[in-house]
Amino acid sequence: MDLQLQLREGPAIPAFNFNDQFDLAAVVDALEARGRPGILMISTTAIAFGGLEFLFEIFNFHRRRTSQHLFIQLDHCADEATMLQAAELKFDLVMADYSHLAVEDNIAWVARLTALLRGSRCLVEAAPTPIPDTAAGREDRSALTSPGYLRQYVAETGCQVVAPHLGTLHGFGRDKPPVDHARVQKLARSSPVPVAVHGCDFLAPGQLATLAGAGVRKLNVGPQLRVAWCTAARRAWEDCDLREPDQRRVHRTAGGAVRAEVEKILDALA
Repeated sequence: MDLQLQLREGPAIPAFNFNDQFDLAAVVDALEARGRPGILMISTTAIAFGGLEFLFEIFNFHRRRTSQHLFIQLDHCADEATMLQAAELKFDLVMADYSHLAVEDNIAWVARLTALLRGSRCLVEAAPTPIPDTAAGREDRSALTSPGYLRQYVAETGCQVVAPHLGTLHGFGRDKPPVDHARVQKLARSSPVPVAVHGCDFLAPGQLATLAGAGVRKLNVGPQLRVAWCTAARRAWEDCDLREPDQRRVHRTAGGAVRAEVEKILDALA
């Protein structure tokens, strides 16, 4: 299935960061068990550790072994050369993250990338720069995206997936703001392209369901899986006989914890 078609016509699709062959296998096993498609995301940090081509090859191995539709994404990248390399490798999606730049610069860089990738199979996801609340006299980089600004951003950049700021936050923070269904629905309905939400980690099942029900097409998760992996791995090492250690047992235990987290998220979106 084509990713663009999946994002427009299929159910909301989850996107999971992976770092190596072990946590990737756990995510794919969960998607297979629940009969769901998914997006697997490679961060620039993971690339620095394992290399883009290596991680793409192990993704392709797992894509061949599963009956589910799997898609591959380069996540949060501002390096044009790396994004073009991902497109050349036939990635399904790149997240061109210039949201740290001024509004005009963000739009210019994303528009340049979409022009370069026009005609390829690789879609471009992008995020608007938060507009500071100058009326209130504060530089608020977490300002929520307005429908008008979102439509303008998509029109001027040509991005095929957009990630407005809806109040969710990246990172390992467990205290997430409540999901405003009406606001999310209004934004999703006003967007000319599918809406992605970043920072869906540690949301309650009901909040995930609210986002999907309001029209969000893609939900990103990453740190939640790393916490599950590291917590389980640490306990497994503590129980390990260090005279004859078996790291395979540690990987199986940690992978099982990741799979359980992914299945919990998939069940919330069912």
